Amino acid sequence: MAWWRDNFDRARGTLSVRDLVHRVVKYYKLSADLRQEQLFADWSSLVGDKVGARTRPDTIVDRILIVEVATSAWLHELRLLRPKIVSDLLDRLGMPRFFDDIRFVLTGERRRRTEPVRRPTPRRTTPQPRPEPVPATGAHLQQILDDTSKVEDEELRAIISRVRVKHDK
Repeated sequence: MAWWRDNFDRARGTLSVRDLVHRVVKYYKLSADLRQEQLFADWSSLVGDKVGARTRPDTIVDRILIVEVATSAWLHELRLLRPKIVSDLLDRLGMPRFFDDIRFVLTGERRRRTEPVRRPTPRRTTPQPRPEPVPATGAHLQQILDDTSKVEDEELRAIISRVRVKHDK
């Protein structure tokens, strides 16, 4: 016997689509999810066109309906009207309740607080290898030796001439 015969027995005759959908919803316990989606879909008609145009329900967390508001002026106004909005919504949606309170937040504010800041990873650039220095030869070498012979300190003269010859400067 198939699983659907227990709850959706077709042998008793034809069922209307409404009755069949009602049985499927009841069997899978989807009524709370459907009521929540109905709230999100019918938001403007439930709260009114004026409020609905400036607000959008975002989610339900811990039985609190999070509603995004377009501007801070509307945020302030709706916080003052919160008790009336909550009672009106609960009356229109009926029982059982799936939220107890409403929290109004500015659009994007909730995401900014909850999502971690992701900084771009710095690019790792490999340093370009320096070309090997070309030592001085010929006339350049003689010019360097003549210039460094004027330095009185023997040790300093040796260091300067070695560096200049190595780098041809």
